[in-house]
Amino acid sequence: MKKILALLLAITSLFLFAACGSGISGKEAKACADEFFNYISEEKYTEAQALFHPDIVIDGHLENLFLHIKDSTGADIKNGFSVKYTGFQSSLYDTEYGGSHYALDGIIEIDGQPFELEIEFIKRNEAFGIYNFDIDID
Repeated sequence: MKKILALLLAITSLFLFAACGSGISGKEAKACADEFFNYISEEKYTEAQALFHPDIVIDGHLENLFLHIKDSTGADIKNGFSVKYTGFQSSLYDTEYGGSHYALDGIIEIDGQPFELEIEFIKRNEAFGIYNFDIDID
């Protein structure tokens, strides 16, 4: 009976992992983040917005956010930026997000000024994209 129960548990675990998908790799998340910031620096806001998960609606607020950063700090991303990632969090499946979740923490230097950065990604319903990002200008 114990052997059957152990076998059933192993099979159930295998199906659960297969159903959850493969998760999000650090390489995949960093590549998406780099592409996002490159689009922003080139003022290609439509292309940058397309990198968000399809379930996330931001309706043109990206341009306003980076204009706010420029107006508040004088830092203009068009004058250059660099990102140094300092940490990450990852989960194969998170009920809060309904899929895989990956968060990158770091420092983004915009126009020579450093700011704390967090950018989150999700993979659910066969789609991958940015879920949220935050640049702390205070």
